[in-house]
Amino acid sequence: MQKATNDGIVLDFFGAANGYHGFKSYFREIFSSERYERIFVLKGGPGTGKSSLMRKTEECFRENGFTYERILCSSDPHSLDGVIAEKGGKYVAILDGTAPHTRDAEIPGAIDEIIYLGNAWESERLTENRKIILELNKKKQSNYRLAYEHLSFAGEIKGIKRTLESKSINQKSLFSSVKSLAESLSKDERCGDSEVRLISSFGRFGKYCTGSLERLADSKIKVKDCGTASEIFLSALKEELEKRGIKITAFPSVFDPNITEAIFLHESARAIILSDSDSSDIFPEEFISNDPNISVPEETEKLYDSFLNKARHFFTFASDLHFELEKIYISSMHFDKNEELYQKVEKCVKNIAI
Repeated sequence: MQKATNDGIVLDFFGAANGYHGFKSYFREIFSSERYERIFVLKGGPGTGKSSLMRKTEECFRENGFTYERILCSSDPHSLDGVIAEKGGKYVAILDGTAPHTRDAEIPGAIDEIIYLGNAWESERLTENRKIILELNKKKQSNYRLAYEHLSFAGEIKGIKRTLESKSINQKSLFSSVKSLAESLSKDERCGDSEVRLISSFGRFGKYCTGSLERLADSKIKVKDCGTASEIFLSALKEELEKRGIKITAFPSVFDPNITEAIFLHESARAIILSDSDSSDIFPEEFISNDPNISVPEETEKLYDSFLNKARHFFTFASDLHFELEKIYISSMHFDKNEELYQKVEKCVKNIAI
C-alpha cells in the first residue's frame, strides 16, 4: 500500500472490524512477516503505553524519511493498532499484538520482536485491584457480547434484504459489464499481490470513515450506491482483477468480509468507490428489473438501523469500561521503563533508514 500522498498527508486505515459475524482481524494479511525487515509486536494490558510508544515510533519514522500509514483501532479510531512504514523498498511495522487481534512472533528475532510492556508495571498494585479488574473485564466482555449479538441480528435482516433484492438483478448482464470494465482497467496496471485494508469501522461512534482513500487516489471511478446490485458489482470486479493478477488493495465492508466496499489500483493510483452522487460513472441500478412482485418492506431498514444503534450503545459501554481499566493500569506503571524499550525500537529504525 502506498504510504503517503504527494503532499505528505498521512493515511489512516483499519486492520480489523466489528461486523455481522463478530470480530474480524486482517492482521495476518497486513502484517505478514515475510514482507517486512522488522516488526515490533507490543504486549501489555490496557493503559500500559502501547499507543504512546507507537506514536513515538511514528514520529521516528517521519524524522528518518519514511513514508507511513497508521492502522487505527476498530473500536476507537482515536487509538492506534499499528504503524507501517517504508523507505527504499524496506518495510518496518509496529503493532498492538494483544487480544482481540493477537499477534505473536512468526519469525522470532530475525524479523519479529516482542516488546513486553508488562515489565514496567507494579504487579503488587495490580494484585491489590484484582477484584476490580476482574469485575470490569467481566462487564466489558458482557457488553461486547451484546454488541455482537445485535450486529448479528442486523446482519440477518441485511441478508433477507439482499436475498430479495438479488431476485430483481440481471446478474448475467452485470457480470458481463464487470468483465468488460476489468479488461479495460487491466491494460494500464502492473501485476502483483493484492493487499487488504479497511476504510471504515463500527464502534462507539457508529460507522466511522477515514476518507484516506479519496486523498490517496489520483482519480476515482464512482459506482452509484443502489444497494445489493452495487455490492455485487464491486465484489465481482475485485475478484475479476485478482484473477488477472492485477496489484490492488481491496477494502472489505466493515460489516461483511465477503462484500467489497472499494478498490485501489496501484499503478494508476485509481480508486473505485461507492457513491451517492447522481454524477457517478457507473449505475448498477440499470441491471435491476422493476418487478412489482418483489419488494423489501419499508420496516426492514428501520429495524436494521435499530439493531445497529443498539450495538453502538453496547460498544460505547464496553469502551467506557476499558477506559476504567486503563486508569488502574496507568496508576501502576513506571513509564520511564518504556523509554528504554522505545530507544531499542528507535535504534533499529535508524539502522534500517541508512
